[in-house]
Amino acid sequence: MAYLAWRLGAIAEPTVLAAAGGSTDYAVVRGDTVWDVGEALWDRGGRPGQAFAALKWYGGEPRLLAWRASCYQAVEEALRVWLEDQARRFALESTAGMAGWGEWPEADTPSAWGSVLEALVPRWARRIQGGVASHPLLARWARDEGGAHRLPHWTLAGGVIYAVPWQQEAAWWAKLPLRYVEDPPAAWRRRGWKRVGDVPGLMEQLRCLPPAGEKGEAPVRARWDRELVAGEERWEGVLEYFGQRLISLLAERRGGVLRLAVEWQGEAGQRLRRERRWPEAAAEPRRVKARLVDLLQLLPPWPAAAVAVEAEVGPIAVRQMRWWGPDLRPAAAGMGTDGALDRQEVLRGYWDPWRAVRRGKGRE
Repeated sequence: MAYLAWRLGAIAEPTVLAAAGGSTDYAVVRGDTVWDVGEALWDRGGRPGQAFAALKWYGGEPRLLAWRASCYQAVEEALRVWLEDQARRFALESTAGMAGWGEWPEADTPSAWGSVLEALVPRWARRIQGGVASHPLLARWARDEGGAHRLPHWTLAGGVIYAVPWQQEAAWWAKLPLRYVEDPPAAWRRRGWKRVGDVPGLMEQLRCLPPAGEKGEAPVRARWDRELVAGEERWEGVLEYFGQRLISLLAERRGGVLRLAVEWQGEAGQRLRRERRWPEAAAEPRRVKARLVDLLQLLPPWPAAAVAVEAEVGPIAVRQMRWWGPDLRPAAAGMGTDGALDRQEVLRGYWDPWRAVRRGKGRE
């Protein structure tokens, strides 16, 4: 799979062009930050997200325009709708300017990326700067600093795209600035750590975890139905049936369970429904199974003819406390690509913390 991170400039919005009087030498300013720039200013080095004070270094006399939400809201919403249809997952970044990243698993050649870029430029903007890598964090860094690091690139009408060669990704992970990590602890800064490679265990954590903070990705919803044979269906079999399908879905989507609903149907048409939503997505098989058991263990008071499970799967957020946990493995550890538990996970299921206590009492 591959990710494309982009930063758009000279947004194709008629009201902005009208306010600039037809000039392409303009900057849209929000507070003390540049939100958008015209083609002329972009070509001289100006970029969205830069400080307003930095505009003086790019020469010329750009026309300054005040940012208005109404000027960009329609374009951003249309772009979001297009991404929901085209990308497997995506995020629109909350930084100044229109930036973001998306995943296109089938795009692995320059021609394939060319078709994606042609849809972005000039449809949504007339300038673009992008980065391609196997993880959105690396793609964002390549987008922002690929030129300074002399990464391989290709140019197109209106922009340039930098690519991180897969042979160099290990080195790039170690040098990735910590500002690209979500919510880095203040202790890292006090210790003088500036790159991912400076933090013990962090590089392995980031490389394995699914992308975090995917604000633009809608949760995946799935439903499974199972008919029951009266007097022959065991509760353990029902749990195993739905548990395997749920874990397989999590492995495929690289996400966690946010919401579960169980609906029992009786032979006479009765219905019993339970639903629960959790504030944090869970992907570890033991936690997923516990959530499923919590809903399935309340059996209906009448003979059930069928049962259905609905699941909502969302991205796993990488939070600050996870960096300092006793186990730096990813939250989805224990699951193979086929959704099965690995051997260590199975062995932990037999662990009894009270065994030593009982043995001790028996010797007394």
